[in-house]
Amino acid sequence: LDRVEASFRSPRGRIVSNWRKEKGRFEWEVVIPANCRATLGIPLFRPGIRP
Repeated sequence: LDRVEASFRSPRGRIVSNWRKEKGRFEWEVVIPANCRATLGIPLFRPGIRP
């Protein structure tokens, strides 16, 4: 899995979470409605677990 794009139309506006892996890099784009807050969790890779 190298790329995921997802969006949701909430009552307060559109929420977007897109990520991709390319050439060993991880890029994540997140969009939330104005005047809203979000908490993002990024899993950590541990020895012995392949990304």
